[in-house]
Amino acid sequence: MKYLFTCFVLCFVLPLMAKAQSFVEDNPALRYQVTEEESNISEEQFYEVIETALEIYTEIIEEQGWKPLTIRGFWEDETVNAYILPQLQKNIVTMYGGLARRPEVSLDGFALVVCHEIAHGYGGKPDKRSPLFKVSVEGQADYYGAGVCLPKVLDAIPITDFAVPTSYERFLCENEADPSQCERLVLASRRIGALLAFIKSEPIPQFETPDPSVVRRTLRDHPGIQCRLDTYLAGILNLERPRCWYRP
Repeated sequence: MKYLFTCFVLCFVLPLMAKAQSFVEDNPALRYQVTEEESNISEEQFYEVIETALEIYTEIIEEQGWKPLTIRGFWEDETVNAYILPQLQKNIVTMYGGLARRPEVSLDGFALVVCHEIAHGYGGKPDKRSPLFKVSVEGQADYYGAGVCLPKVLDAIPITDFAVPTSYERFLCENEADPSQCERLVLASRRIGALLAFIKSEPIPQFETPDPSVVRRTLRDHPGIQCRLDTYLAGILNLERPRCWYRP
């Protein structure tokens, strides 16, 4: 009887269980002790971004008839990551203070990570599916997060990152309808590129040196960090998805 029950669980129940999708793969660097002195973000700002993103997407979700969204914030938790857990009746996003407090992260950069997790639930294809759940693949979550979600959120939060765009970043944005907003989006992406470099102990990715690789099939898991930066930029500029993770 135990054997039959185990077979039932393995064959029928486990495939129906939701799997959390994380912003970055598990890594020893994914714990960061509370040091608010180094942080660019206060606890109040942390929760304000979460509430703003939730308010914006709740309205969109209701208009589209999509599955409801919950976003939970845990400022005191040292985890340098974020997750979405799809469930039958709703999507649950979890954001951690350990990520927000990293010195690489600005308020806009934190908003980009929030948008990445939202995009897993509402970013569309390409996606990965189980019998009851589907979530956008990692590259699509970056693409939609930077190009669709983040502009909506940044329009509703104040500018707090006064970093100066490089001449190349200005060049990238000079033909956009709103160059100033484009530069703000690019700066947020640069911040998260630096965070990913810290987490993975790799060189900081640069907009000037896109990933030249071409995949044979669309990646379902996290692309390399240069490819992720390229994907943020492609989303911001409304360009085709980079071939370093996407195959049409």
